[in-house]
Amino acid sequence: MGDVAFATPEAIPARWRDPMHPPAWAKRLVGYCRTKLQPGHPFMDVLQKALLEGDPLADDLVACMDELPAGEGRRMFELALEHGIDAVPGSPKALARFFAHLDRVPAWVEPETLRYACETIQRVGIANGYALACGSLMSGYLSSAAVKPLMTTGALTSNTSRRIAETGKFVLDITESGDMGRYTAGFKTTVRVRLLHAFVRAKLGRSPEWKTHEWGLPVNQSDLLGTNLQFSTTYLLSLRVLGILHSRREREAIMHFWRYVGYVMGVDEKLLPRNYREGKRYLRLLGASQPDPDEDSRALASALVYFPLAYGTTPFERRATAILCALRGGLSRSIMGDVAADALGLPDDRWKYAVFAISPAISTMEIARRLVPGGRRVAVRVGRRILRSQITRGLALTQASRIHV
Repeated sequence: MGDVAFATPEAIPARWRDPMHPPAWAKRLVGYCRTKLQPGHPFMDVLQKALLEGDPLADDLVACMDELPAGEGRRMFELALEHGIDAVPGSPKALARFFAHLDRVPAWVEPETLRYACETIQRVGIANGYALACGSLMSGYLSSAAVKPLMTTGALTSNTSRRIAETGKFVLDITESGDMGRYTAGFKTTVRVRLLHAFVRAKLGRSPEWKTHEWGLPVNQSDLLGTNLQFSTTYLLSLRVLGILHSRREREAIMHFWRYVGYVMGVDEKLLPRNYREGKRYLRLLGASQPDPDEDSRALASALVYFPLAYGTTPFERRATAILCALRGGLSRSIMGDVAADALGLPDDRWKYAVFAISPAISTMEIARRLVPGGRRVAVRVGRRILRSQITRGLALTQASRIHV
């Protein structure tokens, strides 16, 4: 991690809370993780320091790009990303160092395991969207500090559909990359997101509205780890609630995949969990150390639940999207628990019981998949089509909405 000169308790951002005493809304999360912690766990100190650490390689690159003529830095970045650093003669040192890190594939990376993970994610099909929206993304809004970059940059509830569509495109790109090869769309999308994070850090770091002593560094290493865990560990836990059955090999493959994605994204290697058990331990520590949700959190949660309503034009579509929104709210409550859902202001109605019908039905299909010869292969093929169709449709609706506006 980066060289950050602080070690005293006074320097710890105010957002930090002792994970040994989790808030009531985190009790469901603690139960999922089933991890017992001892006071003074060494990872607590690591997480505290990570609140004030960014991504030095990407941050140096952004600073370098700011000094170049308008558009020149981005041109060289895209050229190096698409064709390699050798395609940029006389490249700045910051750009060369950035791509030297990306071009180095860690020794622990197993391409075959990455491919198996992509297939495992794809075979889940339509359940991916519900696990990510109702579990992963929604749980991330419980931290009032982690959502502050969205608030401060003006992206709090505006363009929700665009942000969701872009997240879906990111998931589609990386899962269709197979092994996250250097020149795949998934790899390049991940690198572009990493650069975007660095631009946000630079912009907010100069803003008088940003309160480092309260929230830590914008898009800091702790929050980057949190996002990584949302897409790996929280995702797996959410799918379990929905009735998806994963083998141990599948769980570990997904954790391995997101470990490498996290590396490419700029998360410090020492922070990334090596397996599912470690992922749950880190999630337990990180989740329980977050500040309570606030009005910004609740605004984001509401926008995530209800944004499909904007796409209903006919009476049938409006009714269908209303049911979809109600289902999303109910599944979020089922996954996170009533206390966390109340803290986010999510609706509390009969839809929270839908999971009791959905989960057994999905589990039954999962058992059949395991028993039928070639079931996994068929599930991957069908799930891939569903995932691609869902995301493509979401992107098309977003573009149509922009044109209409």
